[in-house]
Formats: sequence, structure tokens, C-alpha cells
Amino acid sequence: MKQVLIASFYFPPYAGISWVRAFKFCKFLPEYGWTPWVLTVDKRYYGSKTTNRPPNLEFFKQSRLPYIPVPAAKTFASLLYPLYLLLFVLKNRSQLDAVLMIGSPYHPFLLTPIFRRLLRLPTLLDFRDAWSYNFGFDGEQASDTSLLTKLKNNFFLKIEQISLQHASVATFATSTLRDEYASLIPDYQNKYHAIFNGYDEDDFRDITPVSVTKNKTIVLAGKFHIYTPAIVSYFFEILRDIPELTFLYIGEENKTIESIVRKLNVNDQVISMDYQPYDQVLRLIAGSDYCLLTTGLVNGMGTKIFDYLALGKPTLCLVPQGSIITSQFSKTPGIVISEAPHSKERIKNGINELLSTGHSSMKGQAKQFTRKKAAEKLAILLDNAMH
Repeated sequence: MKQVLIASFYFPPYAGISWVRAFKFCKFLPEYGWTPWVLTVDKRYYGSKTTNRPPNLEFFKQSRLPYIPVPAAKTFASLLYPLYLLLFVLKNRSQLDAVLMIGSPYHPFLLTPIFRRLLRLPTLLDFRDAWSYNFGFDGEQASDTSLLTKLKNNFFLKIEQISLQHASVATFATSTLRDEYASLIPDYQNKYHAIFNGYDEDDFRDITPVSVTKNKTIVLAGKFHIYTPAIVSYFFEILRDIPELTFLYIGEENKTIESIVRKLNVNDQVISMDYQPYDQVLRLIAGSDYCLLTTGLVNGMGTKIFDYLALGKPTLCLVPQGSIITSQFSKTPGIVISEAPHSKERIKNGINELLSTGHSSMKGQAKQFTRKKAAEKLAILLDNAMH
């Protein structure tokens, strides 16, 4: 078995979505000839954002940046992490066949010339999301952003150019983001590949649905307000006119959602929960009737769309114009797409279409998007990088 070092700052027991991609690669890579060795950070750097129910971590090696109790510990760890990574690779070079660095943070990517050119280690960069190519939400362009943001992104771009020049392979979570980088930094586009997120079939075995109300329920797990703040008020105003429908929100914006709910007086139709462990989120989705998904990025697909599909839930997607979700899922039975510019009338039409959508044709639509297939593609790229 060949051994790949997977450098991922975010890893269980971090409470958030950022660890999932790295963890699922670790789980399935051994089936394709690669043993993962994870380099991450001590859980105390995550502060209170940890879960008491992390997934099983016993089946692969882990090394963590030791905890140093300093002010702004997480920022400190982020700055120190590249140095720790470099020293770790230098110390363990003889045991490694390849290195995979997963963003974010992205500045460790600057180590790529050292790993690839000096140490002769095939080096893969997994962007997951955009770094320099990130001008805000809802499909904004560089011309719409402040001078400070432009300067910052230009600095990031220089780091990316150096990193991509020396990388063996660069992977992106969507084909749209891959194509955007091919336009942004075209010299190395032959190295660019898309590895979609997906769902792990093991996570969906023996899921017991949990219902929070006897009413019909529409659930959103993840971000809502940060992507599309105007839509939140529109949505709750429409919800008031559909008294038989309850909205379930699960995520870090629960306090923001609860404040808007009180202001618009829809308390009786909204249930808001803070971050929940992944298995509990799946039970709550399974116990709901419909799903809501929002994103503020043309190239953003996230992970929840795959959970919704795997559980066979009709889903309304509120997305930017030209979103990859539109191109990827607009013809998928049970998926209702509503693109920006968003208005109360358009959202209401989308909800009405959603409520008339049947469940029977939904299951099986997610089969092509599994974490196992994603790991298989990564293993092929690792194998190719060895030659």
C-alpha cells in the first residue's frame, strides 16, 4: 500500500462541514491502494466548535499540531500550521509516497515547490472552494468588490500561481470552479480536475426519521441568511400564508433566524436548532417532507444537496443565475430551481411547485454522487502523479 499524507486543518472533532471531504477521502482511499496519514491540529484550537459525537477515527494514522495556549489560538495555529507541515514532511519523507493539501486555509499551498521539486513528492492541491477567485456571494464579479478585497485577492492569486505551477494535480469540488480557475490561471489547466462531493452510503443505513411536528415540514440544514438575507424575510412572509407548513432550520445561524421569526411573527411555524451532529441531521431531514437549499455562489454546490437526494426529498434550490446547481440538477425529478434575481413572487411560485412535487421518483437520483466514487477518482489522480 502506498501512503499519502493528507494535510487538513479542519478534521473531527471539529463541528462544521469543513472536515467531511478530507475524512471521507481517508475512509475510502485504502480500497484503492492508498493508506492515509492525516496531519491536522489539536482539537482545542477549534475552541467551543467541537462535537462530542465525532466519527470513528481509529482506522488511520493521525498527527496533530500540539496545543499552545496563546491568545487567538486558532489564528496562531493557522499561521504555524505550514511550518509544522514542512517539518513533518521533512522528518517523515521516507514513509510518504504523496502529499495532498486540502484548503482551507490555503497558504500552506506555498509549500508545493519544496515538496514537489526538492523532495520529489507528488503533491496534490484540493481547493474544495474558491480562494482568490472569490468576490462575494450571489455571483458577484471583481468589479463589484472593494479595492481592499481586490488587493487581497491579487495577493492570494500570486500564491496560487506559484502553487499551481509546481503542483502535480489540482482538484476542485465543482466543474464550474475548475473552469473558472482554468480561465483565471490558464497555464496549468491540464492539471485541473473536478472531484464532486457526495454522500456516503454507510451514513444512510438504518436512518430512523425524526419528525418535529405533525404538520408538513420543509427543512434547511446549513447556511441561509448569510447567502441570501433578503430571501429570508420573503420566505417567512410566504410561510405565514401556508399555515399547514412548518419550517425547520438547523445550523449556526439559528439565533439570526429566531430574531427574524419573532420580528415577522411566524413563531408558530418555525422550529430553529443550533448545529446538530451529522447523524441527527440526517434523521431530521428524513423526518421532513421537503427541503430548502440556498447558495450565494455560482460555483458552489455544497454537500446538503446530496443528502437531500439520497433521502429522496423534493428540494427547492434558491441559487444565483447560472449556478452549477441549475446545470447539474435542473432536470432531476423532485428538484425545483429558482434563480436570482429573487423576488417574493418567484419564491412563492417555487414553493408551490415544490409542494406539488411527488416523492416517488426521487430515490436513486444520487447514485452517481458517492464519496466512494470521489475517493476512487482521487486515487487514480494519485496513481497518475506517481509516474
